[in-house]
Amino acid sequence: MIAATGEKVQGAKVVALRGIRGRVRPPFMPRTALYAGSFDPVTNGHLDVVRQAVRLADRLVIAIGVHPGKAPLFSAEERLAMLQETCGPLAREAKCELSCITFSDLVVQTARKAGATMLIRGLRDGTDLDYEMQMAGMNGTMAPDVQTIFLPASPIVRPITATLVRQIAGMGGDVSAFVPGPVAARLKKKFARCRVVHSMGKLMTNRCFSALAVAFALFVTPVVAQSPLSNPAALREQAPATFKVRFDTTKGPFVVEVTRAWAPKGADRFYNLVKNGFYDNVRFFRVISGFMVQFGISGDPAIMANWRTAQIPDDPVTQSNTRGMITFAMAGPNTRTSQVFINFADNSRLDQSGFAPFGRVVSGMNVVDALNAEYGEGAPRGRGPDQSRLQSEGNAYLAKEYPRMDYIKKATIER
Repeated sequence: MIAATGEKVQGAKVVALRGIRGRVRPPFMPRTALYAGSFDPVTNGHLDVVRQAVRLADRLVIAIGVHPGKAPLFSAEERLAMLQETCGPLAREAKCELSCITFSDLVVQTARKAGATMLIRGLRDGTDLDYEMQMAGMNGTMAPDVQTIFLPASPIVRPITATLVRQIAGMGGDVSAFVPGPVAARLKKKFARCRVVHSMGKLMTNRCFSALAVAFALFVTPVVAQSPLSNPAALREQAPATFKVRFDTTKGPFVVEVTRAWAPKGADRFYNLVKNGFYDNVRFFRVISGFMVQFGISGDPAIMANWRTAQIPDDPVTQSNTRGMITFAMAGPNTRTSQVFINFADNSRLDQSGFAPFGRVVSGMNVVDALNAEYGEGAPRGRGPDQSRLQSEGNAYLAKEYPRMDYIKKATIER
């Protein structure tokens, strides 16, 4: 055999392959992508993403996030088997190597261990995009060598979520239109074992109904129409030039001092949220040791529904994201709403992405450091809660699945 440059090939090995001006070209590097999720169960939506991903990568690693404190419907072993059974044919057809693994650390760490340079994320709607853009920004900061690839869902699978599939199957509904055939069979068998029929034939108890039971029991909340928080547009009071906020938490108190000149629009929004009780009983839902702690999703879904799209324009970045600075989270330009984070360390690399600090912790940083970090990054990349479920189900979801999560008892403006 003769190589492109006219050099001989020994056996199947090229002695040297030289390009322009005699430079040796690097060997071919297979493209490895990682697709992370809980896959509980595998749905047609997941398969839609995989079908697109295997055409982009030479090797696809599907990673199941596991956490010993959570009780999924299907075990990790069952989910691995489902993925191999349903996604294997798609990979073979595209001549893409497929690996299915479990992980319990950050997704970017898992990607690096797997040799992946691409993170595959599926997008169903604008809500997914807002969340995924925020995650992509954070992951890009932690691992610049790993690129996030967004794959839009096909129209027919956009309404499908694993949560809805579980609920429908748990109530005896037909899920064959939403999941592959083998998965539908597993669901039917799983719920047949779970269901215990009352002797009267009318009452049924099922561990898989527990989420619905909690929803009915805890979603009966006071009417929020009378609350100022029901109308974000009305809360536009200008904040003082400087003010302090005391956070009484399950770990103790800490105090944040806000300087309006640093980020006026952010300071005004934060002032109005605190003054009207938004952060009371709010969980620290994302605590990543050595990086930051994030909070600001109301435990009341009715209130959160009003604020998740109440975005404010960006402020110029005048301060740096160093230890103790507090900053609004965002999913891109002009997307700040109610979520904020406190930096555990020097995260000044976030400055160039537009994260504008508006205050700093002036006392009790040791309390912030002590906040429970066992759940870490959010789903599906880590062990922590799914933000979509948190926004739609509130504290009922967190109390059931993340019972040791720290929270704010009361946030007050100090005079």
